[in-house]
Amino acid sequence: MAPTGRPAALINATNRDIVQILASAEVKQKLSADGADGPQFTPEQFRDTISREIDKISRLVKEIGLKLEYGSDLPFGRIRV
Repeated sequence: MAPTGRPAALINATNRDIVQILASAEVKQKLSADGADGPQFTPEQFRDTISREIDKISRLVKEIGLKLEYGSDLPFGRIRV
């Protein structure tokens, strides 16, 4: 993730570096040991995946009526159904 307006060249270079790291044998082995993998997305695929997940979770939150409460005694909020 990066702030809006970040130059595409920087986003692409960062993505290229991350993909290279995730493809290394050492990282693959460590991820596998934890039961994980390193999905390799283009920046556009990542953006689209995150957008779909936000839409899906937003619909679920509205459907079940979750509310986040804030107050001085709740510095991180509290979820209510």
